[in-house]
Amino acid sequence: MQQSRHNLDVFLRSLPARDWAAIATTMTPDVKRHGIEDNPDVDAVQGRDAYIDWLAKFADPLHEYGWTIHRILFDADTGTATVMCSTHYLVRPDDVPFGYRLAMVFDFDPSGLIKTVDLYWKTPAKRIAGDTIKSD
Repeated sequence: MQQSRHNLDVFLRSLPARDWAAIATTMTPDVKRHGIEDNPDVDAVQGRDAYIDWLAKFADPLHEYGWTIHRILFDADTGTATVMCSTHYLVRPDDVPFGYRLAMVFDFDPSGLIKTVDLYWKTPAKRIAGDTIKSD
């Protein structure tokens, strides 16, 4: 459980920092990400390299991306962690910040590496290409 907590902490600190190399150290080679869309063929990613590429394409174009972590719940019986947070985005420096509430469920392999990430959120009303949030 200690290694799972460490890997989750690295993941959560490294995503807003866009430290893709650090994030890669937290995941299994065959990690699966399940997104919010109803169609898993549209909003799912499998494999560490594909997931890192997806994250970079999403976050790198943003002027600012971050989150506030509200709660982390670990379940030793199931080997999962649930993270409840609020995100915020700035697409361009002069934008008004935009954000939403999000829950992520992480499953870990026996060594503590992240093997799945499931996202649950209130879908933003406006988007621009690449799932980047558009603010008014």
